[in-house]
Amino acid sequence: MLIFVIVFFRSLHTTLTIIGWADYKRGDVRLTKAVTAHVNPFFKDLSKAIILIAKGKNKEAAEIMKKWT
Repeated sequence: MLIFVIVFFRSLHTTLTIIGWADYKRGDVRLTKAVTAHVNPFFKDLSKAIILIAKGKNKEAAEIMKKWT
């Protein structure tokens, strides 16, 4: 029984890492992140603010993000 427990816990991390990687690569993680970014109003405002900051319009970006603070 002790040998089983040792082998199980030593291989658990590797197995879970491989399963997680496969799910990320072949699963719908990228689709879920893209849908979340388009649907969530916080991320919409955040992306607008980042674009405005990149253009040097810091005051407009602060106004957009003011409602989230």
